[in-house]
Amino acid sequence: MSDYFFQSQLVNVKNINKHAVLDLIRFSSSGISRAKLAENLGISRAAVTAIVKDLMTQGIIREGAYVHRGSGRPSILLEINPNHGYVAGIDMGVTHLHIVIANMGANVIAEEERAFDISRPPEICIDQIDALLHEMLHHHGLNISDLVAIGVGVPGPILQDSGIIVAPPIMPGWDRYPLRQVLERRWGVPLALNNDAEIC
Repeated sequence: MSDYFFQSQLVNVKNINKHAVLDLIRFSSSGISRAKLAENLGISRAAVTAIVKDLMTQGIIREGAYVHRGSGRPSILLEINPNHGYVAGIDMGVTHLHIVIANMGANVIAEEERAFDISRPPEICIDQIDALLHEMLHHHGLNISDLVAIGVGVPGPILQDSGIIVAPPIMPGWDRYPLRQVLERRWGVPLALNNDAEIC
């Protein structure tokens, strides 16, 4: 086994553990301690401590309440930092456009739905989405730079790796359109593209 392959495997394991820690914190209703994270994931407390330190340095998580369980030192519960940033979800339907903006604590701060026509050219549809998203952000004193990620759903098949729409039966003019690339360039925000049709 080459050193490069071994190092790549270590990086992958670290990333997997980091995402697992983040998910456990996110889906814990009242926070979770470092010890409980280590127990649930079956990894050492030292590994959890390193991951938690990294996530706290990035501002993604924070320490919350202290919990006393019998004798000994109290446990510090970890929680998502809702002030770290905001995320947006955009649903492009056949006849509707639905946009939601939430903070990192999954608290919705804005939600709008407008009439939409997916059969129009991509550029016209994107301009409508862009206008509504900026209108919603401005209404709440936010800028596009306050978003840490955006998720977009489309009613057609996509190539996940490249973010390209392929042969959409109800989206004339969208075939091979590089939607993810276009939106990331426009907004400068990491974007996840999904669909309600078959994924290629």
